[in-house]
Amino acid sequence: MKKMKKRVAIALCGVLLCCSAMSGCGKKKEAETTEAAATTVDVVEIPQTEKMDATGELEVTSKDGMYLNPYSGEWIDEKWENKKAVSFSVNNIEACLPQYGIGKADVLFEFVVEGDMTRMLAVFQDYSDIKKVGSIRSARHHFAQMAMYLDTIFIHCGRSIAAAEWFESNPLQHLDLDTVSDSYRDQDRINAGYNIEHTVFTDTDLFTPRFDELGFNTEHESNFERPFKFKAKTEALNSGNSAKKITVDLYTNPVFEYNEEDHKYYRFEYGDKHIDAETGDQLRYENVFVLPANYYLWEDGYLKDVHYWETPPMGYYFSEGEWIPAYWVHEEGKGFHICTEDGKQLVQNPGQTFIEFVKQDTAVTIE
Repeated sequence: MKKMKKRVAIALCGVLLCCSAMSGCGKKKEAETTEAAATTVDVVEIPQTEKMDATGELEVTSKDGMYLNPYSGEWIDEKWENKKAVSFSVNNIEACLPQYGIGKADVLFEFVVEGDMTRMLAVFQDYSDIKKVGSIRSARHHFAQMAMYLDTIFIHCGRSIAAAEWFESNPLQHLDLDTVSDSYRDQDRINAGYNIEHTVFTDTDLFTPRFDELGFNTEHESNFERPFKFKAKTEALNSGNSAKKITVDLYTNPVFEYNEEDHKYYRFEYGDKHIDAETGDQLRYENVFVLPANYYLWEDGYLKDVHYWETPPMGYYFSEGEWIPAYWVHEEGKGFHICTEDGKQLVQNPGQTFIEFVKQDTAVTIE
C-alpha cells in the first residue's frame, strides 16, 4: 500500500496565543488551533557524572575536563567553560555566495532585513580555529539585540543608523571590522568581480587579539542563564507530526530536507544546496526552529525593527523528522529562551541548530 504524503501549509500569523502577554517561560500558554502530543522521554540508568533530570536534560555542565556547550549541548574542552561565544553578521544575498565557515556555527539565525532580504547571525562557542568566516556585513540593531540576549561578543563590518544608535545606549561588546585591521578583503573575490561589500572576511588569528586590546570581558557574568536546554542524547519527539521537508516562504526560499540516515535536516536556499565553501559541505542541522516575530519598519521607513518584548505567535521546533509547537520569549535581564505549549523551557536534542526568525505572516509548508 502506498503511503500518502501529508502536506501542511500554515501561515504563522493565523495561530496566535490566547494570552495577551508572555513575560516568561514559567507562564502557561495556550494555542487556539494546534494540539500536539507531549514529548516523551525514556530516562535510563546512567553514570552519576551524567545524571539527567526528569526531562532527559543533563543536570551537570562540566565533567572530566569537558564543558557542556550552552549553544549546542555537546561536550567540548573545559577551557571554554563560562567563556562568551562570538557571533558574526553574515551576508546572505545570492550575489555574495558562497559563504565560508558558517557550517561550524553552533547556532545560525536567518533574519529579515530591508527589502525583505535576509542576513545571518552565526554563533560559535569554540572559536579557536576559525580559518575563514564571512563574508561579514554591517550590523542591524535586531541582530545586535539577539547577540546581547545570547551573551556573545558581536562581530560585524559597519552598522546601520539604527544599530549605531542602539550601540550607544547598550552594553554589548562588539567589534566593527570596518574600523580596525582585524579583517581582509578577499583578493580572489575582487578579481572575480564581486562587489566590494561582499569581500570582507576574518579568522581567529585576526579578531581574537583585539579582545584584550579593547578590554573585552570574555567570560559570562555569574548570573548567566544558558539560552538553550538540551537532552543528554538525541531522542524522537514522539509528537505524531511528521516533518520530512520544510519550506519557508522567504526571499531566499529556504528548504530543509530530513535525511533518515544521519537524522539531520539538509538546507537549501535560492533553489540549490546551501554550501559552506570552507568545507564544501551542505549545511545540515539536528534542530530547526521557525519562530515568528513582530517585524516593523524603523522610523526611516526602510530598516526592519523587531520588538522582542512583544508576545509572539506559535512557531515550530523540528527534529528527528517531526515537529512540535514552540514559542520564544525574551525576559528582561534573562536573555532569550524557547518554550513549549505548557510554558516550560523547551529541551531540545543536542547538536547544531538553525533558527528561521520570520515575520508573522510567513507561510510554512510541512511535508
